[in-house]
Amino acid sequence: TRMDGLYTYDAEDSLFVAAFPEGNDADNYIKKNNLYHAVALPSSNIALATLYGGTIIIDKNGEVKRVLNRSHGINDNVHYYLHFSADNNLWICTSNGIATWNFHSPFVFWDYTTGIDGIVLDILKFRESILVGSLTGLYSISDSRNDYSAPVHQVSQLMDSEVWKLTTVKPGGRELLLIGSGKGLYSYNGNSLKQISKDGVVLNILYPDDSYKTVLSFRDDAYDVFVWNGDTYVLRNTFSGLFSELRTVAIDNNGFLWIGTRNLEVIKVPVAEIINNTLNKDQTSVYRFDEQLTDVIFYEGMVLF
Repeated sequence: TRMDGLYTYDAEDSLFVAAFPEGNDADNYIKKNNLYHAVALPSSNIALATLYGGTIIIDKNGEVKRVLNRSHGINDNVHYYLHFSADNNLWICTSNGIATWNFHSPFVFWDYTTGIDGIVLDILKFRESILVGSLTGLYSISDSRNDYSAPVHQVSQLMDSEVWKLTTVKPGGRELLLIGSGKGLYSYNGNSLKQISKDGVVLNILYPDDSYKTVLSFRDDAYDVFVWNGDTYVLRNTFSGLFSELRTVAIDNNGFLWIGTRNLEVIKVPVAEIINNTLNKDQTSVYRFDEQLTDVIFYEGMVLF
């Protein structure tokens, strides 16, 4: 029924019996959001369409397995009719068109309708969340699967500047996320952001070893060396004039930093000299190419370009 929940019919005794105990999650949801249509799914699951809360997927015991509504990318919360097709797609007729959901698909899709906007530039798991960097900011996707009334994954925006690179470091055993952004270098501890540097657009971040005491922050035409002081990273040196139009960077197992550029050059720099603050321009090697842009890629201890 629309207002009073779901019932089963006992043909032997000619009785209508409430399908689930009062106060059950499914019972609460469909009473609150007005049940309108239902369809059987594989494995004894049932899809229930509502007028205000989208569609929920429940098992035979009334446990809510999935909520399908605007928070999950469905184009509307008003659902009128459901159809389950032979190719395992659940078709949903809404007040704003027709939507479909693949019952067996392991994929979840996020775009501007679910809170993530702009071209995605980097993505990283940090603690219990997925952090997404895009041209419009930094987004956190947190798992809330145990709360049936919330979106399966809740999205929040942490930064409104473009984010080019995300890197996890653990200086002194403290886990931090470093963020290369259009407003400089930031750190994130899971609760708050801290700006480390305001100089230029940070396109990439590397750490030379697993002590995380030194971090390299790359801009389009320079890189900065930061050292850990026990509380945060502080700037120690800036190297410029070695390259321009940064493309990619990597550190090999032999202790060399490789920098690929858009002007047909690859630059090789000894990392030890960077860490010891003794690097000069004569210690760098430049390899030039005639016809192609140059990417450097770290693979199995080697740098490929």
